[in-house]
Amino acid sequence: MSVFGEIVEPGTRVAWEDWDDVSQGTENTELKWTNIFEVPDTVDLLLILDGKHISDTVRLQEQDSIELINTVKEASLSLYKIKLRNAYICILKDYNLLLSSEIVELLRDFIEKSKDIIVFLNKPLAEYQTSNLTYQPCVIRCLKTTKNLTNLHGLNFPKLEQPNIISGVAAGVITLREHYNLGAMAVVIYMEYLENSQLEEVYSLLQNLDISVSTNQIPNSVANSNLYI
Repeated sequence: MSVFGEIVEPGTRVAWEDWDDVSQGTENTELKWTNIFEVPDTVDLLLILDGKHISDTVRLQEQDSIELINTVKEASLSLYKIKLRNAYICILKDYNLLLSSEIVELLRDFIEKSKDIIVFLNKPLAEYQTSNLTYQPCVIRCLKTTKNLTNLHGLNFPKLEQPNIISGVAAGVITLREHYNLGAMAVVIYMEYLENSQLEEVYSLLQNLDISVSTNQIPNSVANSNLYI
């Protein structure tokens, strides 16, 4: 398994900027679930949607298939239970990356007890680094733990190449599962813009996992961009 990165601290305080002080504004942050609940002894599948774009474009249908179990307002986190399966969906929208460790700690029971964990995260296509110059509007790569999932769920994608990395909660979850010698996979979706033609593949991936999604509301990529700012 690839190393996600290393921490390099500056030799003197002169090298620090004001925004490098990670304790500023977050020193007393303590994330808690809104409701007290128990995690089952075993969970077949934990699916995590990491990031605002992918969580906004996937509209979960709560009527019959899933139910909201818990939330963490400070982390924009919502936890759903798939009613007909021993499976859960964790949705993370706009969260402060400095809270990543605390969010992973909140999910620790699920991380320890889940047979399989799959993390979906979306990144701008411009961040994808490759030596292949062939233009593709949507690139999907994956990063796996050393131990394979008990069920690949039809998710077979090329390995995320170096020097591309993942960060935040996705990286924390995959790293912790690797530490526990448990299976997990991060599916990284690089897209130039969020439109139907590209999102259909995302919807297909989720529906293969028996997750019902609504595709009626698609964000306007121009309106949500900073092109005219």
